[in-house]
Amino acid sequence: MNKAAVWMGWLAAACSAAHMQAARAQDGEPAEASLETLADAARTRIRAAAGVWYAALSGDVRFGSASNSGTQRLDTFFGLEDNEAAFAGDVEIFVDDRWFVWLNAFDFSTSADQTTGQSILINGVSYGPGTELMGDFGLTSLGATAGYDFFGNLYPMRTPDNTGEPVDIRVHALAGVRGINIDHRTAIGGGPTVAFDEWGAIACAGGRLAVGVGPDIATRGRWDVGVTITYGIGASAHGDLSAFDLQFSIHYTVLNNFGLQLGYRHMDVDIEADDGSQPYKWDGRIAGLFFGGELVF
Repeated sequence: MNKAAVWMGWLAAACSAAHMQAARAQDGEPAEASLETLADAARTRIRAAAGVWYAALSGDVRFGSASNSGTQRLDTFFGLEDNEAAFAGDVEIFVDDRWFVWLNAFDFSTSADQTTGQSILINGVSYGPGTELMGDFGLTSLGATAGYDFFGNLYPMRTPDNTGEPVDIRVHALAGVRGINIDHRTAIGGGPTVAFDEWGAIACAGGRLAVGVGPDIATRGRWDVGVTITYGIGASAHGDLSAFDLQFSIHYTVLNNFGLQLGYRHMDVDIEADDGSQPYKWDGRIAGLFFGGELVF
């Protein structure tokens, strides 16, 4: 079936629903939620958001192998501890009240110049206190996740007399993939520049709990609150990679088809790799608040 036929079908269903609603009103029956009737006729909803993730890094990092290099704090020792504004965007697609697709991406980077207060061992070479470290760290993530709601709306009724704001409670089981790139470079004063830049991919699974209040996500006055948790394991080009991702979000539709979002995201990343020239390990996290605008249709 081509797209024109699909849209014509949706238009016909919407017109039919509107006609039935008008007929009920003429017969003296209450016209209860035309928006809900239209939502039944066209059950695919899309929420596309873009905003800023105000995040910071932490965790332990090691340039070199465990036998010839020391592990230090990425945030305090290397000075990469400032909160930075990173681009973050996602698209949520809801199909037939059951299927859920989540496409998401962010691109984070930070840099710092730090003078060490103690010695550090990198690739078998010891650098004493007072060594200057000039570091850059970048983290990019691209994710695609699909989910299915096996239970349906856990709160199908509004009130005993079927009035008031409808409540929608959904639980989705999730599965997907995520690509992660880590680009970490440190120039050592009086020494070389050590660098690690590698992409990896993980297969992840998890769950999503979402609560919505209002007739439809594209309608003014709609509130949505969601919690999404995933965990995945995989590999980078030359090593092992895993990630745990927790996201809490609040959405409010300010105008029809336009809303705002606010939330918190915490991602743990563990990577250990060796390309033959530069072993590297980072067991850390990136976390912070995010906010932005969204189009809903």
